[in-house]
Amino acid sequence: MRIITSDPKKSKQNAPRLISLAHKLQSYIEMRGLDQQYSCQRKLLIIADCQTLFYQLPSSRWQATSEINSTYTARQHLKNFDDLWEKAQSNIELRSFVL
Repeated sequence: MRIITSDPKKSKQNAPRLISLAHKLQSYIEMRGLDQQYSCQRKLLIIADCQTLFYQLPSSRWQATSEINSTYTARQHLKNFDDLWEKAQSNIELRSFVL
């Protein structure tokens, strides 16, 4: 699972359970922080099996869209996510240090 956040400090405060889970399952969950210049692309996006899509745009905070068996749309969003993933950086706020 790959997660990109636009504000790592805020994510750590607002989603401590997700951060904790990511620390416990480091080989399955990787989190990165998005650079300031790309932070305007705020949305929640879940893609499953490259064909099922669930997304929520910021303008519709309490509404989301789900598309089942929508391979083309899911791949377009996945390509956009992959581009952002390459630009995102590992962030100290999202990592844990075990001594």
